[in-house]
Amino acid sequence: MAGRASNGESTIYKGADGRWHGYVSVGFTLAGKLDRRHVSSKSRGVVVTKVRDLERKRDSGMISETSTPTVAEWLEHWLTTIAPRRVRQRTLESYESAVRKHLIPGIGRHRLDRLRPEHLDQLYTALLDDGYSPATVLRHHRILFRALTVAVQRGHAPRNVAALVDPPAQRPSDLATALDLGEARAVLHATAGVRNSARWTVALALGLRQSEALALQWKDIDLLTGTLTVRRSVHRVRGGGLVYEEPKTRRSQRTLALPLPLLDALREHKAA
Repeated sequence: MAGRASNGESTIYKGADGRWHGYVSVGFTLAGKLDRRHVSSKSRGVVVTKVRDLERKRDSGMISETSTPTVAEWLEHWLTTIAPRRVRQRTLESYESAVRKHLIPGIGRHRLDRLRPEHLDQLYTALLDDGYSPATVLRHHRILFRALTVAVQRGHAPRNVAALVDPPAQRPSDLATALDLGEARAVLHATAGVRNSARWTVALALGLRQSEALALQWKDIDLLTGTLTVRRSVHRVRGGGLVYEEPKTRRSQRTLALPLPLLDALREHKAA
């Protein structure tokens, strides 16, 4: 065991500082790098004992195979391995943007178990100073909260520091507002006669989301009973493709009564 070793073997050597150092390979980090644990002492015998103890614990499964990851390593692991099983593609793409553009550059260098609320305070303040809206910072906070929740559950972090930080509140201007009567009439006037004019009429009359209105098919509309059923939504994903998704909740999948003027308009549209 004396001297420097390679290929994952344990190492014991005397350093330039006059102390004895030992390294033991116990596995691989989340980033796929060799995880080497370090011990040191003025006594070679003490280091030999510590190295053998680490080897024994490693071989008997009593030591964690990975050291504590950095925030960057954990976020990358969560983003590529855990989140894809829990969220839809479009949501995952928004996670990727927040994690790789802001969260990792801002707090990624910290060790996961040493991340403090103050680090998040500094990150959020910097984002606001750079011109990002409180709504954007709030979304980043929620993404980080989800990632840290899993880290705590798996024993990589002692606490979820995001739970200890108050994110900026959304301003009234960040909230969605409905069109008033004049604006709605202007939309209908502008789209009158175009091929998909019915899409605008249906969306405005029933309050559908754009993704829901664009995903409508004739089989979703019963012209005899005068009802429309929302069964799916459509979204554009990275690369330009379209994906159809079922509603996230039962409440989102709903059947709506069609006002008589709208029902007549749909009948005319289908007959045209």
